[in-house]
Amino acid sequence: MIYLLVTALLAGCVLLGAAMLLSPTEEKQASAEIDMNESAARSIVRAEIPAAEMPVEGNLMDDAPEDPVWEFQVRSKDEGSGVIGIDTKTGEVSYAYGEIADRAGVNTGISMEKAGEIAGNHLRGEEIEGTLTDPDVSYEPPHFAGDIGRYRVTYVRMIDGIPSFDGVRIFIDPEDGTVLKYHINWDLPATIETDPTPTLSAAEATVILTTAMEEKRGSKGMTILSTELRWYDQDGEQISLAWKIEFEDDYVRPYDAGPASAWLDAHTGEELLLCYYLD
Repeated sequence: MIYLLVTALLAGCVLLGAAMLLSPTEEKQASAEIDMNESAARSIVRAEIPAAEMPVEGNLMDDAPEDPVWEFQVRSKDEGSGVIGIDTKTGEVSYAYGEIADRAGVNTGISMEKAGEIAGNHLRGEEIEGTLTDPDVSYEPPHFAGDIGRYRVTYVRMIDGIPSFDGVRIFIDPEDGTVLKYHINWDLPATIETDPTPTLSAAEATVILTTAMEEKRGSKGMTILSTELRWYDQDGEQISLAWKIEFEDDYVRPYDAGPASAWLDAHTGEELLLCYYLD
């Protein structure tokens, strides 16, 4: 009798231990009525969005237990990011949002082009509209499971034909086009005393930067990606004309953190800002 009792207790402990080893996703999968596992849903995502980089991890969204969905955040270095939901019973795309979904032709919400149109209709003030660049539409990926991200439409303020830090950002719901947030930054004066014609050419500025990076910071394998003339506002104390130079080197290149950048005074060559270290 004692032997049987001990055996039963041990068996219960084993079963309890096994249950405790289930991951949150596995527990959801066990409790929800689904006809498709994560691997099968991932294969559908790959077929619908071939540019999606692997691995792609899914989350089982069972807020509506009768209609659960496998949700995946997907991204590509060249085609942006997005989120896609796969119906666990039919294998069909329940929803898909974002730049990568838009380019793959599976977007179920508004397009990036439409987001730009909506933002344009919400600009405030004729004087603002007359000094802004064309809109730059990008997609901000979700911050947590169940979120669908948002479109960010950016307008940059131009002064003397040169872009500045000022401008307007409008955030758009990718599902229905609702304006979520309107943010304007308009700090610089309409007229800037600094000469808008650079003393240093873009080529001269890149030579100064490359030399400084190699001699002072030991940079190797530098590649200049872009140069752009911009206004640089140093905390409102001084407004400088600057070359913004984006680059990569052997230190930055292996990381998926985007290029490094440096801002050099376009008249003196002084380094105003360097965004380089990753730690």
